[in-house]
Amino acid sequence: MESKNTNMPVGLFDFNSHKEVVKCLSKVTGRSESEINSILFREAMETGTAVTRAADDFGVTPHVYNERMACFYSETDAFVFELTVGHMRKACKKIDQRVIESVSEYSDGVHMLCLGDGIGTDSLRFAKAGFNVTYFEFEGPSSQFAERRFAREGVVEKVNVINSIGGIPHSSFDVVVCREVLEHVPKPKKVIKDIRKYANEKGICVITESFSRIEDKFPTHIASNEKYAGKTKKLFVEEGFELLRAYDNDRPIVLRKTKKSDKSRFSTLPEENSIHVKSVIRRVGKKILNLFP
Repeated sequence: MESKNTNMPVGLFDFNSHKEVVKCLSKVTGRSESEINSILFREAMETGTAVTRAADDFGVTPHVYNERMACFYSETDAFVFELTVGHMRKACKKIDQRVIESVSEYSDGVHMLCLGDGIGTDSLRFAKAGFNVTYFEFEGPSSQFAERRFAREGVVEKVNVINSIGGIPHSSFDVVVCREVLEHVPKPKKVIKDIRKYANEKGICVITESFSRIEDKFPTHIASNEKYAGKTKKLFVEEGFELLRAYDNDRPIVLRKTKKSDKSRFSTLPEENSIHVKSVIRRVGKKILNLFP
């Protein structure tokens, strides 16, 4: 077993030039390099352009999960372009670094599941650092691009690629990384239950989501999930996790699996701590008042 390397690169680190990216995208999508350059340029100018245009052409009803949207995920290559540009943005690189820090600080294990890892950037990063990685993404252009990247970097033997949700083993992972997935699924609470099943006894999960971003440029963010905005930490703790850390804007949050019988996990929620502190103050205040006749 290789030792873990915590000094990892961020962003779209496996390409040395824009030209390399375009050539690789061309091989996966079958599009011409000039067309790819145009798509990337538009996406760089305005996030969501590729997916919005493709969703409209495909007949997707924005923000409504149905059979048409499910087919869209498996058939379109638009997410490949959105993610390729997104992973080069400063904000994404900052979150990359936080994910690396979180895994280094809160886990000693090497078995990692990257759930819904799109074009495979987290899987590739951690595989090259010595982790035993399981990459999950439904079969389609995104997973094809990810597998091509794994092959280019010589980590095919280090990454277990799974395209069926039923193929993910339970109680197997020291770390589950799930970034920007929950807002896309029709039943995010079920996915949270599944994440707990995938984690081993003391496994951690590193989570980002965009429940609140029901915007025109994100047509595959499900409107019915907006009610969960600001409640992600609570949803995970209720399901059987303790909160370890929440970065700015909850990007990401880091949690550890606990026994459901362990009610102390609720004290890790900021709002629960606030309620607890107020309760203590009230009790102490009453005791002080009782000292006086």
